[in-house]
Amino acid sequence: VRIPAAWCGVVGFKPSAGRVSRRGMVPASRWLDHIGPMARSAADLGLIYQQIAGADAGDPGSRAVVLDHHERPWSTLK
Repeated sequence: VRIPAAWCGVVGFKPSAGRVSRRGMVPASRWLDHIGPMARSAADLGLIYQQIAGADAGDPGSRAVVLDHHERPWSTLK
């Protein structure tokens, strides 16, 4: 996610395993496949990540993780 984003002049974020659902992804490699957002800025990544992170009943590998204290609601970001 990060390297292709850098090639395109945007920023990418590779979340920890299980934080983002893999449902609907066509797997190529169990160990190398990662889903993560790409955006124009880190602030935009934060907004996207807060929407896509969390458990999904359709993906047994996803898990619900409580947001850390430094992750703020999207409404407080500029």
